[in-house]
Amino acid sequence: MGRSAFVTVIVSARALLREGLWRILGAADFEITAAASSLDEAMGSLSTEDRLILLIVDVNSGQPDIIGQIRSFKQQHPTARIALLAEQDQLSPTTVVAAFRGGADAYFLKPNPETLLKSLELVMLGETILPPEALSLFLDRYDRSVESEGAARGEQPAEAEMPGGGSPRLSAREQCILRDLIEGYSNKMIARRNDIAEATVKVHVKAILRKIRVNNRTQAAIWGMNHRSFAGLSSERTVPPSMPPLANIAKRLEGKDHSARA
Repeated sequence: MGRSAFVTVIVSARALLREGLWRILGAADFEITAAASSLDEAMGSLSTEDRLILLIVDVNSGQPDIIGQIRSFKQQHPTARIALLAEQDQLSPTTVVAAFRGGADAYFLKPNPETLLKSLELVMLGETILPPEALSLFLDRYDRSVESEGAARGEQPAEAEMPGGGSPRLSAREQCILRDLIEGYSNKMIARRNDIAEATVKVHVKAILRKIRVNNRTQAAIWGMNHRSFAGLSSERTVPPSMPPLANIAKRLEGKDHSARA
């Protein structure tokens, strides 16, 4: 479904942001019918013509009950597509879930213009957009839930002592991906081996780096080799015959560090 099928409405209490969005979207041939400081104002300016609506809302404006207003808008315009713009400090599983339950179709965290335009195209095609940061939060919550269920069954999560104390925990999926990092697999190969999306692999890799407090995939692979039980490897397990020496693994992984941090 093309841009011509939609009329675009911009809502933000920040005049500078409204003006910036108007120029960016207008230059990309979006048909902008209103740019308002509040959702109530925007709803009052909409005509009743039979056109699909793309509503872009800046949720940083401090408007009270913005989710309730979005829910009301969605009830009045059920075919509308709604994209929310937010700040990093507003990102939490509770906030994101409430937004999507209220009718949102996308949740952006300060996207650059090119990313914003491409994402809005997907939204207009009926796709749901969730920021990678939110996915990481949901995965962490899921991991904690799985660990709690395992603890209820008497299972113990993998642990390893860290410099300065503390015992980081990796989920079963993260242990599996750490083993793949040790063996030098790329994100694409890891995704195929685990039957998950490559974007999901990137999220897991970032979580692993954060939990074990290293900066890149090479360091994670070396750390995993030094903490075999933490990676789900027995201390007696030897390096598979097909596995290249660790020095070669490091060279292969060095070229992938950027994608892990991207």
